[in-house]
Amino acid sequence: MRFLGQGGRVLGLDIGTATTKIIVLERYRKELRIVDKDVLNNREQGFMDEQDVAEYLNGWLRERGHADVEAIVGLPQHLGVTQLTDFPPADKKLDALVAYETQQLAGISDEIFISDYGRSEPFYQYKNPVLIGVCLDNLVTHRINAVAPTGLNLLDMNMEGIALANAFLYIEPEARDRKELLLLMEIGAVNTTFALIMEGQVFYTGSFPYGGDIFTDAFAAHHEISQDEAEQAKRTGQIVFSDINAPLTGCARTLSGELQAALEQWRTQAQLEDVDLPIGGIYLCGGASLLPGLTEFFQ
Repeated sequence: MRFLGQGGRVLGLDIGTATTKIIVLERYRKELRIVDKDVLNNREQGFMDEQDVAEYLNGWLRERGHADVEAIVGLPQHLGVTQLTDFPPADKKLDALVAYETQQLAGISDEIFISDYGRSEPFYQYKNPVLIGVCLDNLVTHRINAVAPTGLNLLDMNMEGIALANAFLYIEPEARDRKELLLLMEIGAVNTTFALIMEGQVFYTGSFPYGGDIFTDAFAAHHEISQDEAEQAKRTGQIVFSDINAPLTGCARTLSGELQAALEQWRTQAQLEDVDLPIGGIYLCGGASLLPGLTEFFQ
C-alpha cells in the first residue's frame, strides 16, 4: 500500500448488494496488519440502499473508534471499464496519452468521463504497460454522495476488480512469480467481478450481472419454497456437473457461459484471439462461491 491514513491506518469499505465489508489496516514495521473488520448483512439489517448503509456505518465507526480514519471506498466494477495499454516510454507525455485513450473508450458520448491510471512493471509481451480505469463522472459523484452520511474522511476510490487483485496478491504473494494467467472471481449476490493477472500484474478486470440471487431464485422455483427458505436450503444442495436437470447445476452452467463470454470479449479487445494464453488457475471468493460443489464444477 503506497499510503496510509492518519496515525498509520486506513479503512476500506465495500458496499455490496447483500453484505457490506469493512476492514481497517495498519502498518506494523514493514507489514500491514488487520486492526478491525466486520461484515454486515444488508438484508437482515433492513438496509434498502447505500444511504441506509451509510447512516448505520456512522454509528459503527464511532463505536469502534474509526470515525477519523481516512477511507478508501470500493467502486462497483460494472460502473467502470479498464484497459491495459502498452505505451511507448515517454513519461512526460503519459498524461496526454492516457487522456487520448480515455476519449477513445468514451467514444462519441456527450457525458463527462474521468480516468485514472497506474504503471506496471514489464511482463508478458508488455514493455511499458499502463492500466487505465475509466468511469462516468456522475457515477463517481453519486457514490461519494451515497457514503457522505458515514462522515468518512474519504481518501480515495478504487475499482473493485483492482481491489480484488490487490487483496489476492497480498494473501498469496508467491503468485507474483507465476508466469501464467490467473483468474480471480468474486461471485456476489447480483454481480460477478473478475480479474486476470500474470506475474503480479493486472491484465484486465470486468464484471457481468450474474450472482448468488439467481441460484436462490432457481432453487425456490424448482422446490416451490420461499426466497428465505431457498437462501438457506441452497447452502446444503450440491452442484453436480452431470446432473443437468438440477436447478443449481443449471445456474452454474449459465454462470460458466457468462464468464466464457466475458473472457472472449477481453481477448477480442486485447487482440489475443489467436494467442495461446490458457488460464493456469481459478480462484473463487464471494458469498456464492461457498455453494457446495461449485469449486468442483469449475475444475
